Amino acid sequence: STESKALLFRNSKNIKRTENMSLSETEFFNQLSNFFHAWKALPELEKVEQNEAPNYEIDIAQLKTFFQQYKVAQEVIDDVKTLGMYTNVWQVSGLRQDEVRNTKVLKWLLDCRGDHGQENKILLAFLKLLPEKFHKHKPRTYFTIDESCPLGEQSNRVDIEINAPEFLLFVEVKINALEGKEQLKRYSEIAEAKAKGKDKLVVYLTRDGKLPSAYQDDEIFFPLAWNRISNLLNQYADNQPYENRAAWLIKQFSKHIKSF
Repeated sequence: STESKALLFRNSKNIKRTENMSLSETEFFNQLSNFFHAWKALPELEKVEQNEAPNYEIDIAQLKTFFQQYKVAQEVIDDVKTLGMYTNVWQVSGLRQDEVRNTKVLKWLLDCRGDHGQENKILLAFLKLLPEKFHKHKPRTYFTIDESCPLGEQSNRVDIEINAPEFLLFVEVKINALEGKEQLKRYSEIAEAKAKGKDKLVVYLTRDGKLPSAYQDDEIFFPLAWNRISNLLNQYADNQPYENRAAWLIKQFSKHIKSF
């Protein structure tokens, strides 16, 4: 009816005012209850299936309990905020989508000598994302270099080189940029020359996790998406003890790169 619609409109306006005005919990509770009663009375909702009117009864007791629990939950959230748990140092530091800066953080995480103290654990998790032949490798020590010139040629700089006794990995990092002219082809040739019989792989890390069509049939290339790195880091951090401060940083970086 016109009266029902008018009542619904008045109550919805009153509820919107709570965004800009301070109401007591009781006042807001009463307004929301009135809104639901007016909404129930609208003729469009009277018959929806088999000519039977649905049950739109509002359990006032449950509604009140909900707001009481919400208030308690909000207090917990506020307490967590005061501990700085919502801080993301990577976003605050201005990494944004800068390929060089994000590459340095990723290299740091994969480095067994990194001062994050995780030794080779993150690399071992990373290897599980690669082709199966890399799953068996468990190097304890290896070299991790960013902006590497694998054969000493300044014209060929690999974003991340991981050189272990059992394998050689090149990671080419892309966020917004495209592949340079025959860039991956050059890296594959360098990997062939430097690996000397070890397992080798050129990882192409991008937003969509896809290789350019020219390289899709060559096993030396492997596409990887940023969201898979994000999921890996998030899972790793969740499995660490609460007091592991490095896990906090890892989880924050996971959240940061998830937006790529």
